[in-house]
Amino acid sequence: MKPVRFSNLKWMALSPAHYFHHLNVKERSKRQFDVGTAAHSMVLGGVKSVVYEGIRNPRAKAYQEFLAKVEADYPGALVLSPSENAAATGCANSIRRHRGAMALLEGRHEVELPTWDIAGRECGGRPDVVNDEWICELKTTVSSHPGRFVWLGLKMHYAGQIDWYLQGNEATGGKARAAHIVAVESSPPYVVQCFEVTPEALEAGRKAYMQWFEDLRRCEESNHWPGYQQCSAVFDVPEDREEIAFKFAEDTDDDEEDESEAA
Repeated sequence: MKPVRFSNLKWMALSPAHYFHHLNVKERSKRQFDVGTAAHSMVLGGVKSVVYEGIRNPRAKAYQEFLAKVEADYPGALVLSPSENAAATGCANSIRRHRGAMALLEGRHEVELPTWDIAGRECGGRPDVVNDEWICELKTTVSSHPGRFVWLGLKMHYAGQIDWYLQGNEATGGKARAAHIVAVESSPPYVVQCFEVTPEALEAGRKAYMQWFEDLRRCEESNHWPGYQQCSAVFDVPEDREEIAFKFAEDTDDDEEDESEAA
């Protein structure tokens, strides 16, 4: 059985069915994912990016020939459109110009931690940056504004992700105790904002993923992967209709982030 990774475990927040699906199915990435992954690699190293100037039509002979050549020369490379490459380059250049961000990104990049154990289950992870003082994650986002990004980060479970890495790093002999995030917007002017993740946020993230972990173990033992809930849900009119409408509008934003950790 493969080690549990946070990039998969977080799907338990929706349902075991979502976890099982994402564990076993490779889906085509969205544009934000491609831009984030490319920018991430430009700054920290990783997968190579190549640009295709034409229309990426899977059925077009020219595109298939291009993909074959890329795979032969650069196995696993990410194929970007010119606009995606421009966005990724803009993100990377903005990060490089930001002294605070570059200071936080000093350390060992893309380190695959030795596996560790939680309740008898093997776990794994690969933080973006780790050194003797902190672990730092680099995130591309639609908004790095402090008020907005914190909300987005809670939705994307960033506190839980970075605490997962901290706990794994400590369990395998690492010294890092602090947690940071460098966020960069994926469109001009590619604003960079640094964040220090508080102990309270890390604790809240840990409580959440430990509950998911317990649910996961029960599902693995029973080989049963249910959806949201077994009984009927209640469909009612909320007391504050304007508030729920605003929340729905916020939830429809394209805030998909870079998830470059290996599955």
